[in-house]
Amino acid sequence: MLTAVITFRNEGDMLVDTVASIRETSGSAVSIHLINDGSNDGYDYRAVAECYSCRYDFFEHSRGPAVNRNFGVDKALTPYVICLDAHMRFYQSDWHERVIAAIQSDPRALYCTVSRPLKPDASRAGGADGHGAFLGFESTERLFLAEWNTVPLSHDPYPKIPLPLGATYAFDAGFFKEIGGYIGLQQYGGEEAFAGMKAWMMGGSCRLIRDVTIGHIYRSIQERPWQNNSSCYLFNRIMLVATLMPEQDLDTYFTQFSDASGYQNAVKIFREHEGFIKNLRHYLQDKKVYDADYFFEINKAFLENHNLEEYFAEALGECS
Repeated sequence: MLTAVITFRNEGDMLVDTVASIRETSGSAVSIHLINDGSNDGYDYRAVAECYSCRYDFFEHSRGPAVNRNFGVDKALTPYVICLDAHMRFYQSDWHERVIAAIQSDPRALYCTVSRPLKPDASRAGGADGHGAFLGFESTERLFLAEWNTVPLSHDPYPKIPLPLGATYAFDAGFFKEIGGYIGLQQYGGEEAFAGMKAWMMGGSCRLIRDVTIGHIYRSIQERPWQNNSSCYLFNRIMLVATLMPEQDLDTYFTQFSDASGYQNAVKIFREHEGFIKNLRHYLQDKKVYDADYFFEINKAFLENHNLEEYFAEALGECS
């Protein structure tokens, strides 16, 4: 029922430990698809895939996690998918069953689990667990990037959240494809805001699987498999604006981005893909049920009391 899509680059033993942790907790109940994004460290990743009974694909040139995750979802032979990073730890023998049950309870949602920050040796780090995310607008550098919610959510088994975060993204593959997944994103960055906003705008939602915790080894930018390419990192947010925001607000957002690092190169990438972006905007605007303001109201309500169930109950009462 569930495929774990793991895209990686030069992860070495980190990947082995992640796959081993999945197999130790879920046995053969989860299909694992390893997508090698141009690793050049000499590690025998195909042998890892064979040892742990994983599907395996190798791309000689790095395409970035967004493109590879779309590829993994397209190739999945199961109805449900969870996209993971290659440096994770699993603690519950039934975590996969709980993920499946969550998706089945509402297939038109994007899910994430509670994310536990770990040190490089996989011991618990000092930071608080992550319980989904929201959008913050404190600075241009963080504009349209997901921000951690560290407040535990005690209501509802699968509480609504503005955005998923933590590289434990689970969903019905059909719904993910309907909203366009990560199509249009370049390399790395901005996946959470782009997919999460689309889920809400197309009449779905984002939810936290409150009873599953997955450990994640968080590393500095310098230690990540995909170095922070500021141009693509910024382009992804510009692309979000260009496809999801109201026409009359585009110039305002573009002006805000103009002082950000890598702006000129990001604009160059944008011009190279302008025709595709226009077509994607047309598709998303045609498919949407709600405007972006709908998401912003949800984001604001979450920041005020971290209980979107109450917000929707009140909104339903006002409508009736």
